[in-house]
Amino acid sequence: MKRKLFTQLCNQWRSNTWIAIELLIVSVIICYIMNLLVGIVFLRMENGKAYDVTDCLVVSYSRVPKESPEYITREDEKSGRNDDLATIIARIKDNPEVEYVGTGSNAIPYNYNYYGRNLFDADGGDSITYNGNCRYMSPEMVEILKLRGIAGETPQQLVEILKRGEILVSDYMNDPDGSTARSMIGRQVRFDGDSTAYRVGGAIKAVTRNDYEPAFGGSIIMPIINEEKAGWYGNEIAVRVKPGMARSFKQKFQNDMERMYRTGNTYVYDITLIEDRRDMNQMEITNMVRNTIICIVFILASVFLGLLGTFWFRTQQRVSEIAIRKVAGATPLDIFRRLMSEGILLLLLVTPLAIVIDFLVKYYELSIDFVPDAPWSIVVTSICATFTLLAAVILVGIYFPASKAMKIEPAIALKDE
Repeated sequence: MKRKLFTQLCNQWRSNTWIAIELLIVSVIICYIMNLLVGIVFLRMENGKAYDVTDCLVVSYSRVPKESPEYITREDEKSGRNDDLATIIARIKDNPEVEYVGTGSNAIPYNYNYYGRNLFDADGGDSITYNGNCRYMSPEMVEILKLRGIAGETPQQLVEILKRGEILVSDYMNDPDGSTARSMIGRQVRFDGDSTAYRVGGAIKAVTRNDYEPAFGGSIIMPIINEEKAGWYGNEIAVRVKPGMARSFKQKFQNDMERMYRTGNTYVYDITLIEDRRDMNQMEITNMVRNTIICIVFILASVFLGLLGTFWFRTQQRVSEIAIRKVAGATPLDIFRRLMSEGILLLLLVTPLAIVIDFLVKYYELSIDFVPDAPWSIVVTSICATFTLLAAVILVGIYFPASKAMKIEPAIALKDE
């Protein structure tokens, strides 16, 4: 059957050549589009592995200015300020709906701050050069965000690392297996221009600033331990409440804000769900992604209908051939197998050339990537998705007209021949 199939394709080389050219062009175009779509999905899946902000809230606080008549004068303002904040945090912890309360600076995702710093060997060696967004976190912040270790470490294990005063580093886009971050575990490092040495206690998955941002660099998690930092808490308070209670907790908190969460010169003035902060901060990029996907779907639908029509028309033109095969004793399954094999074989013949073109487009950076310097796995996935989609279109384009043709009596189909 294979030899006969090749012979028939060669005998019909004129029409098959044009179909093959059409398949080649369509394959390259769809792979180009798929590369963008797969990149978006890749980012969402990768960023979703790093942290979880469900049931998490951010508490915003401020201090009464000295010019205000409500300002309370104290001998040691710094100590008093820290005591005020400690009191507010303790009151939040006393709420039975609260699971964890943590503090930090540049710790919570969905803000666009970037405090980039470089890490080097503490002994002056050159074997480590690591750049990352420096994030200060109390150990509880790990539990709030449910940070995950690249080697499967639980949040509880990461908490113990921060409690020991050790730092955490993350993997990043060009370090997909985390080899650089893993190699730093247990090493003594220092920041550029700083003589203080820190021990790297573990490695986590990349914490990006939003759900669509590639992890160009890593993250450096610095511990906030109040006893060692003289009561420094950072400038953010985050809360994780029991599942499903975030919005009700927010409402109750707002009702009690003035009465319970104001002490000394420090007061809480707002509380926001991190999910709401995410939606607000990502509104522009989310709209752009949505519009991009709509355009992609429209283009794919247009290509789908055009290619479907080509194979539909091709099969309809072969009604007499189908009738002859039925008269010769071919079963419907034999006819379906023969027609569909022709279409899939044409696709297989042009796919290697399409793959070469796709890789050249990627190599010379001619594509519009949602993920700059994206891993080659995105291109491979796009090629596989493109082949699957085209194969499905070909099979559908052949199946329905062939089914209709096989219901026609051979004598009727052959009367014009």
